[in-house]
Amino acid sequence: MGIIFEETNATPLIIILVVYLLVDIYIAYLLHRTSKIALLEMQLKLIHEQVNMQSELYSELSDKHRHSAIISHDIKKHITALEGLIDRNHIDSASQYIGQLNQELDKLAPQFKHNNSVLAVIVNHNLAKAAKLKIDFAVDIEETLPTEFVADMDLTTILANVLDNAVEACVELSEEKRFVKLVVTHIHTYVLINVSNSFKQVLQYPNGSFASTKTNHGGIGLTGIKTTVEKYDGSFDVEVKKDVFIAKITLPVRK
Repeated sequence: MGIIFEETNATPLIIILVVYLLVDIYIAYLLHRTSKIALLEMQLKLIHEQVNMQSELYSELSDKHRHSAIISHDIKKHITALEGLIDRNHIDSASQYIGQLNQELDKLAPQFKHNNSVLAVIVNHNLAKAAKLKIDFAVDIEETLPTEFVADMDLTTILANVLDNAVEACVELSEEKRFVKLVVTHIHTYVLINVSNSFKQVLQYPNGSFASTKTNHGGIGLTGIKTTVEKYDGSFDVEVKKDVFIAKITLPVRK
């Protein structure tokens, strides 16, 4: 400033201002580039998670298909064995054999059916997982649900993530306190998804948002849900009522 006031012309001031302007432009460029890289990294994480979820679901379907193929291949052997038991009047053994065969067939039959095959796969996958973990899993989904406007990949991201979070939160509790309830319906031009579950602990930021309590978990699941829901101009809200965590998703139906 002393140099500037001593000069009779404004040349030094202009040079200084230009230098500051160039520095500001460079800093703005670095910030823009950094934020763009961070956004790309988040998008890559979301895509990676989507692929993992799809892979897990397809793997389960593949296992059931393989199991079905084995039973189908051996069905003639089973019939022959049953005929042999009946011919020898071993009725009790035949009845027991039929019961065992029915149990194997029941494993292949889906517990939940819906006209949206992706929705059915996701729900059945979580029903099976909940059964293994001894979680009371209740499902109430409208049969005539308009879901054709949501891409299969996005439907997987939304439902699989919100259900995974609910199931994993239940595992921290004793078996008698574990429950998850999924309700999906539509009112007028909106599809409503409501997932409630019991939980042991939850982290809440001062701004009211929630974070995952899982070790080494970056909360990418909640981010993926929010990003995907906003893609359809929908809303994603979470709240806690006593010992129940509730996730509410609203999607406007697109033609």
